[in-house]
Amino acid sequence: MIHTTDIVHLFMQSVSLGVAAIPEGLPAVVTLTLAFGTRRMLSRKVLVKRLPSVETLGSVDVICTDKTGTLTQNKMKVSSIFASGWIRVENDKIVPETTVLSEELIDKIAQCSFYCNESNRIGNKWIGSHVDVALKEFGEKNLRTKCKVVSIEPFDPERKMMSAECEANKKKVLYKKGAPEVIIKQCTKVYYKGRVAYLTDNVKKIYIEAYEKMSSKALYVLALAQDDVLIGLVGMEDPPREGVKEAINSCYNAGINVIMITGDNIRNAEAVADKVGLKYKSSVTGDYVRNITDEELEEVVEKTNIFARITPRDKLRILEALQRKGHIVAMTGDGVNDAPALKKADVGVAMGLRGTEVAKQASDIVLTDDNFVTIKEAIKQGRTIYNNIRKFVNYLLTCNIAEVLVVLITSLMGYLAITPIQILWINLITDGLPAVALGFDPPSADIMSKKPRKKNEPILNKQLRRVISAISIKKTLVLITLFLAFLRFGIKEARTMLLMGFVVYELVRIGVIKYLDKTSYWSNRILVAAVIISLGLQGLILYTPLSRLFSVVPLGLPHLGVLMIVAMFGYWSGILLTKLVTKDTAQA
Repeated sequence: MIHTTDIVHLFMQSVSLGVAAIPEGLPAVVTLTLAFGTRRMLSRKVLVKRLPSVETLGSVDVICTDKTGTLTQNKMKVSSIFASGWIRVENDKIVPETTVLSEELIDKIAQCSFYCNESNRIGNKWIGSHVDVALKEFGEKNLRTKCKVVSIEPFDPERKMMSAECEANKKKVLYKKGAPEVIIKQCTKVYYKGRVAYLTDNVKKIYIEAYEKMSSKALYVLALAQDDVLIGLVGMEDPPREGVKEAINSCYNAGINVIMITGDNIRNAEAVADKVGLKYKSSVTGDYVRNITDEELEEVVEKTNIFARITPRDKLRILEALQRKGHIVAMTGDGVNDAPALKKADVGVAMGLRGTEVAKQASDIVLTDDNFVTIKEAIKQGRTIYNNIRKFVNYLLTCNIAEVLVVLITSLMGYLAITPIQILWINLITDGLPAVALGFDPPSADIMSKKPRKKNEPILNKQLRRVISAISIKKTLVLITLFLAFLRFGIKEARTMLLMGFVVYELVRIGVIKYLDKTSYWSNRILVAAVIISLGLQGLILYTPLSRLFSVVPLGLPHLGVLMIVAMFGYWSGILLTKLVTKDTAQA
């Protein structure tokens, strides 16, 4: 039965319903959460260039990573040489203790290392790729005869080599440096014990075995040559980065597969993989990739974790094959030729230290320290940002839906149970402050133990909709009961209890969400402060002259006791009901 048809009363009910239906704080909270999240990522050495990539990070299930400089420290040091025999190197100096050495051979090794090189001196330091810097420093310490560089053909990832034409004593020579399998193939002769000998198949076999031995020790190996004469093999150490092994294991626990894509040889790649804990069922080379169809490659990428001697073009094909199989891929890159793969990847990850400007422009995020550990951290923060958005959507919608239902049902019963200004107060102050603070929540303890979510999965997925519906209905029933119970003491007292019931229930709802998310209430100081401020502001409108503006009355201890019971019921029933309707506490 409707108690009044007063036009003003109906207008107030309509306004109340309209105000209750709009979650005023939602746009602001989303913006602030993304802004804070990207700032937090930057403090962890992740520069976000494209904001949508933050959301995509939570869906990544494959990371395609470079080896040198990402999994390793990129601090190269010449540690071993094979030139007609094994040559010991200590602190960049060749130790002349073997019969295979001659002054001429030492000079050839040093000249090729020093002059067939793209690094440049700036001040007292050599600047360039870490491989070139290591060879420059090594060559400088062992150089006997100086040359003049006439021209340089830079390193080409397709050719896997570089060359430099040099002149000494009016005689020109062409020094070459590159992948051993490429350089050895181009040579017909070899330096041996101070003389030039033919490079027979047996001698080639000796060099290839030495190359494989060095690679199996995780050394980065290059071959050196002068014209068509093989000088020798140079092996450089590049230790794994600290924390990489743990980061890769964390990715596995998070349901993320890690694939190494490198231009280095397969033995070296496997040795580094063993050191950093990268699991691999099989490993293939670029030659194999280039000789199979796209359909065959789709099958290969599902069971291969190491791709060696890969060109930028191969890299793009591998990425596209993974995407056709439904994977969400984060792809690292640093060179100009990596730009197509970085653009095509779901999340393109450029290197901030060694990456070219072209690579950075093509990427979605930039790692300012070039470290694989930072990729794992980026995914963790991306998941956290998305999770925080989901949490405050959960929070705000349960609040607003319950408000709409309470206003609608009590209006049909003939009551203006809560005024527009009271609802606006709840939405802006009681809802708004804690909702914003939820966006600052730290990662939950199990954030990297969950599988990646599907890329197209909405924030309001099926389970979350069930949670919001169940909690909103329960909250509506409790609050209408509270209102009707106190109606006999007057409409103002009933409205006051309903207003405080909303406030208490909503602040308790935060506790439920954080409990089910496995994060401590006290882990977010901003949230604690927001809750205290919200409660303080509630006290302000109850026990000051502002009570007239908000049409409320001061509450005594018995009233507060009832609200405490409502709070306890709301907390425990919220936890039980969420578990019941989802059977998956992580989604709440």
